[in-house]
Amino acid sequence: MTDNYSIGTLSQLSGVKIETIRYYEKVELLGATSRASNGYRQYVSTSAAISPELSK
Repeated sequence: MTDNYSIGTLSQLSGVKIETIRYYEKVELLGATSRASNGYRQYVSTSAAISPELSK
């Protein structure tokens, strides 16, 4: 079973700012996300492996 994370949780787990995660999604460095019934982005657990080094 794959865990889903909110953008805030993903930010905390990965050490990458929320704005950077949104940018990664926009330029397709981060795979497609799903949306919860409330419209919030949901990221799969493998997204937590994004590197803070990319944002430097």
